[in-house]
Amino acid sequence: MGELVIKMLTAEGKKTYTRNIYAANCLFAIISEWYDSAEAKEMYCVHGFIDDTDHLKRCLGLKKDSDGEKFDMYADCFVSMRLNTFFKESVTIAKLFARAGHEVTLYYEEIQYDE
Repeated sequence: MGELVIKMLTAEGKKTYTRNIYAANCLFAIISEWYDSAEAKEMYCVHGFIDDTDHLKRCLGLKKDSDGEKFDMYADCFVSMRLNTFFKESVTIAKLFARAGHEVTLYYEEIQYDE
């Protein structure tokens, strides 16, 4: 579906990480993937997921949370986002991130699924 680039403060200073955005049985899931040569297989780590547009609006500070506060949880770590418009949800996601002031790039690539 796309990728999310974030920056995080580590013991070595600020580092930039790329996380994949997957279509899932929710609005989207944020997942890392890598190849583990010791295990000789692809590995995945789920960092989180966004249930629906209301959940995303609360995470972006566009809607008050249960405490009545607005807080953009991506404000300090967001670098950029790329989304494939082949997935219809990506336009909705892009609009909300852009409304919160974050840069989003859209592209189109048709995805072929194995049957």
